[in-house]
Amino acid sequence: MASSTAAAAAVTSLLPPPVGAERPVPQGRLLFRASRAGSRPLRLNPARHHGLSPAPRAAKAVEAGKADPLNVMIAGAPASGKGTQCELIKAKYGLVHISAGDLLRAEIATGTDNGKQAKEFMEKGQLVPDEIVVNMVKGRLLQPDAQEKGWLLDGYPRSYSQAMALETLGIRPDIFILLDMNFLLKG
Repeated sequence: MASSTAAAAAVTSLLPPPVGAERPVPQGRLLFRASRAGSRPLRLNPARHHGLSPAPRAAKAVEAGKADPLNVMIAGAPASGKGTQCELIKAKYGLVHISAGDLLRAEIATGTDNGKQAKEFMEKGQLVPDEIVVNMVKGRLLQPDAQEKGWLLDGYPRSYSQAMALETLGIRPDIFILLDMNFLLKG
């Protein structure tokens, strides 16, 4: 649970605070911008909102006559419902679901350069360096299916340095979803 909270903090620290917001974010809420070009913050409170649609995207699609693909990152502790939510989001929006863990295992199984490097670290009982994982994720996000349909990145980034690496590469989600179970447990 701590790693997903740290990852969420890492990602939210990259995003600028909402205009005029001078107080801390209440527990159970995540504030974020829909994109760099987005001028208004989105507020996601799972206790109050269900089935949010990407309104900033819809307005852009009407102007252009064609919808840009939606790019989403989702994070949460084990048993927070990530898998269920990923399936629902994937089905509703037709996104390509990319699980960082599955991607790492696939790269190792197929013997890619990144996979071979990752395997060496894993066999030594070490964590795979961020640079290798970032390269794997970047490569997958840039594949034609993810570019055309949009992507749903599950379980990544998990650290501040991973979030910064994605930011440096210009990879930003339109929406970041944090499934925070803490507010349910405090009730």
